[in-house]
Amino acid sequence: MDMIPSSNHADCRQEQLTSPETNSHLWEVLYSYDYMSGCPDPSIFAKVAPDGTIKSPAFFKLFMKEITPKINANSIPLHPKEAGLPWHTSLNIMSQNKHWKPAIALTSRLLELFAADETARNSFGRKKKSYADIAQAEIGHVHDSWGRFSAYLWPAADQQRLELLAATLVFIMIFDDVWEMNEDDTIHKIQVEYISRLKPADASAMCNMTPLQALISNIVWDIHNEDKWGNGGKEVIEGLIDFCNHPPPPKHFTTLREFLDYRIQDAGMPYVLVAFAHINHKLDADSSYNLACIKFSLGSNLDIGGPRIAHFVSLVSDHVCYANDLASFDKEKEAYVNGDVLYLINVVDMVQKVFNLPDSNSAKSAALAIQLEIERQIVAELSRLRASNDVTSEEFEYVEGLVYLLVGNIFTSVVSCRYGGEQARLCTTL
Repeated sequence: MDMIPSSNHADCRQEQLTSPETNSHLWEVLYSYDYMSGCPDPSIFAKVAPDGTIKSPAFFKLFMKEITPKINANSIPLHPKEAGLPWHTSLNIMSQNKHWKPAIALTSRLLELFAADETARNSFGRKKKSYADIAQAEIGHVHDSWGRFSAYLWPAADQQRLELLAATLVFIMIFDDVWEMNEDDTIHKIQVEYISRLKPADASAMCNMTPLQALISNIVWDIHNEDKWGNGGKEVIEGLIDFCNHPPPPKHFTTLREFLDYRIQDAGMPYVLVAFAHINHKLDADSSYNLACIKFSLGSNLDIGGPRIAHFVSLVSDHVCYANDLASFDKEKEAYVNGDVLYLINVVDMVQKVFNLPDSNSAKSAALAIQLEIERQIVAELSRLRASNDVTSEEFEYVEGLVYLLVGNIFTSVVSCRYGGEQARLCTTL
């Protein structure tokens, strides 16, 4: 049986990740995680995904319009495949935001305040971990873990918008790490308490706040005020609160589609980032948060529920589900087996059950075949949208933002230490 070859760290080529002209903005890459190493070639799963064949990146780029001025102004192009990074996708158009340093600085400041704040020390549930405990554990490696998402998901955001979006990642991460450790009755208490932190306080209350509470309140106000003539900031906060209110998973899923619809809703990690329910095109839980984040990064007033782009958004939501769950599966399964989390909510596990596959590596390859099939559908839909006279320039700008987001999601999984750990550290930096 053909196997996917392991990526050789010695083959990584720093000079080909970006150009000399943009190298000064590059966020140094220290990790290279090949989450498909040793798995069967996905081509053997033709019955699972008949069209799951890899198309060349050039074919995809034919259907992208010229890079928007916002992306040109605020980001640099990256070339992960050319640099020798493991790249399990047919898509190869990628950018990194230039403003990552102030964004990661605010991320670190928030984590430090969470770790030191007395109001964040209440512990929850069976693991007795508090928000402060979670924040303290993240401080040391945030530069090479989920903190990198802000640089790769939103290449069009200016500095102010990127800093604010990076702050929302902190809110998501800390809530999700406590949420997934607890039973249903405890989760409701956590939701009520945490959501109260995300509502802006009036001026009279500010003087009695801790430094953490004051900073959170200022961030929430700034998100609203950044789009005071529109509704993007308001939708980010509303979507964030909707995410915090999402329910625990059901005991059993009967179909892969049923699982995906929940997974899209559940996706607490920002790497499962765009969601649009297939059945009735109704935005749900973190769907509204993540769709709003793309809109906010662009400074757009687009109706993100518009019917012309609905099918494209639904394809992207499924793609991010598969790509994220492939990268995170080994770590999540280990945490579940060890009893560190109560739920294993991962599409690889569901694919193994639905298709009765013999082992996890086979399930990962089958899931990758499905991801590649979705990419073919994304290219076809992008072509249709580009040829349509009805699609507005603002809608196409948003669609392109989604493309950069889904590729940035894959890149972050490869170059962060969150999934591969120290075993994925490069001998020499990129």
